[in-house]
Amino acid sequence: MISMEKMNQLRQWRVLNIRPQNVKDPLFNQYQFFDPYELLQVKYEMLRHVHIDGWGITKATSAFGCSRPTFYKINSLFREQGLTGLLPLKTGPKAAYKLIPEVITFIQDRRSIKELTWKEIVAEVEKQFFPMHVSTAQRVLREKKIVMPTPEYIAGLTTGQLRTMKLYEIMLFVVMFFPLIAVLRIFINLVWHRGSI
Repeated sequence: MISMEKMNQLRQWRVLNIRPQNVKDPLFNQYQFFDPYELLQVKYEMLRHVHIDGWGITKATSAFGCSRPTFYKINSLFREQGLTGLLPLKTGPKAAYKLIPEVITFIQDRRSIKELTWKEIVAEVEKQFFPMHVSTAQRVLREKKIVMPTPEYIAGLTTGQLRTMKLYEIMLFVVMFFPLIAVLRIFINLVWHRGSI
């Protein structure tokens, strides 16, 4: 039986299998190591049975409670991206399409004027650019949106400023790939407990 703490962790990382009862693979019944609630493990084992153990796709999808189209999608993502392809895709908008650098700068400038309220700032944004909700304007400053510098701006930087900019890009890379640690942990556990993949 899965603990609530583990279930919450899996849900938070969006890797909770919401249909664990559909996993009929014998390994998940015989060994405590295999957890039908861990979506990454379920996907990986389904692929492993097909590619290593020689199972047919119909048998694998039946044993793991998965449709054939879903199998093909998971298989394709795994071939293209490796283990990271097994992670759920991020939902929602992929970028702040409305928040062009001019709008972000405009909001930051207006916010520096202490007398203006958020509603007044948003009203000015709506006059000059487009409709916007107050929470979107607040999020601009709270999240400190990243604005890609223009080539003209980069050309005017000193060597020290360029080094600082590179260091910042490296830090962003590290922060963006932090969730992969969970995937690596699963991979290491599989190798450690099995001896090979």
